Amino acid sequence: MKQKSEKVKIKKIKKVAGGRGCLNIHSNFNNSIITITRESGEKLAQVSSRTATGYRGTKKSTSYAVQKAAEVALAKINEFGISTVIIKIRGVGSGWGAAIKKFCGTDNLQVERIEDKIAFPFNGCRPRKAPRK
Repeated sequence: MKQKSEKVKIKKIKKVAGGRGCLNIHSNFNNSIITITRESGEKLAQVSSRTATGYRGTKKSTSYAVQKAAEVALAKINEFGISTVIIKIRGVGSGWGAAIKKFCGTDNLQVERIEDKIAFPFNGCRPRKAPRK
């Protein structure tokens, strides 16, 4: 029998020039997603609290699950050679506070600024028509 030679693809990690990047934290009531990008906005990696911990259901939205996802994201940041980041927050979930504490508490990562991109409605929707009497 002939055996096929299996080719293993090795993904080469490109180092980020200048060591600067962005962390986009999208947190809602069901899940939290941390995206690592370059300064230009090109996506390098994405970590979800679901995939990082393996939790399902309501456990994936806890602050503990987001902390574990932040640890996985920190490991990926070190692989890319990023030393200075800008953190951008979106969403109204409970996880973004835990993620910021994890990123700001490390020695090898310098946080340049934290931008709050949470959308709040100014006037909201048009109110209902008053009922007839």
